Amino acid sequence: MAPGELTLSLGIDYRPWDFLSVFVSPAAGKFIFVLDQKLADRGAFGVDPAEYDDQDNLIRHGSNSRAEFGASLDIRFEKEVIENIQVESRLGLFNNLTDENRSNRKNTDVDWETMVNLQVNKYISASILLHMIYEHDSLALRCF
Repeated sequence: MAPGELTLSLGIDYRPWDFLSVFVSPAAGKFIFVLDQKLADRGAFGVDPAEYDDQDNLIRHGSNSRAEFGASLDIRFEKEVIENIQVESRLGLFNNLTDENRSNRKNTDVDWETMVNLQVNKYISASILLHMIYEHDSLALRCF
């Protein structure tokens, strides 16, 4: 778990059609876990980094977790758009409303994944997956 993420939220799920779900949460907690101590010491994924003295001797190890409180939005879409072609997409947005740096409170973490499933025949199928993550705290855009 470097990183591991747990999100707990309380909100309302709106389903205007069978293929679309919109979950709005004004009260969400996001917890990041970095169990690899080398990464935690560097302050990876937004956890507090290790402290060193002037001679580079370790004073305190980096934190292995970080907690945030804010609002989240989760949109899910799942539909067969053309015969034998199904699209599944999920967009997750999270805004940390308790960031110590007030200017960071306008930054939104984005987790978007889209999969296209193609059923060629009874025996052959194919899938295409795009997964993009942007987290302001880790200063990274990752695509899978």
